[in-house]
Amino acid sequence: MRQLPRVTDILKSAGLINGNFFTDQARDRGKFIHAVTVIDEQGDLDEDFEPTREYMGYIRAWRKFLAEHKCTWTHVEQRMEHLAFGYCGTPDRIGTVDNKPTVADIKSGSAAIWHKLQLAAYVAMFPNSIRYHRLVVRLQDDGAYHIDWFGPHTYQADLNVFLSALTLHNFKTIEGI
Repeated sequence: MRQLPRVTDILKSAGLINGNFFTDQARDRGKFIHAVTVIDEQGDLDEDFEPTREYMGYIRAWRKFLAEHKCTWTHVEQRMEHLAFGYCGTPDRIGTVDNKPTVADIKSGSAAIWHKLQLAAYVAMFPNSIRYHRLVVRLQDDGAYHIDWFGPHTYQADLNVFLSALTLHNFKTIEGI
């Protein structure tokens, strides 16, 4: 059975994500924040746990986002596959935000152009994908957050760019480049 490439690996392979900006510390911070947001939403977060205290600003930012927007999640951190196109990914949250069908991704860094491509790839895994809104919630260590909405009107163009990246990734893999 063939292992499917991940959305972010495809974007990196195509040169759309510059990996030089991702330090081990940034990667670890992102993984920890993703895990902690899930635990916090379940009501099981131990705020006295040492690593948790270090990232409390990000946690406060997530809580603030949830308090200010009506969110109902149907899927949280669930790996998915697009077998027809041959890739996989793990959207952070799927559900509704302010009554809009939404695929949301949590980031703890700056805005990047590839975020909308990543989310378009995730949305393509769903039936009726054109109806989904794409959302990036960028959490900050000071407890603030910023949101970047990408509506259905740009979905097809963004998906086409992702599919081009997938084609390039597959070519490079086959040719050993």
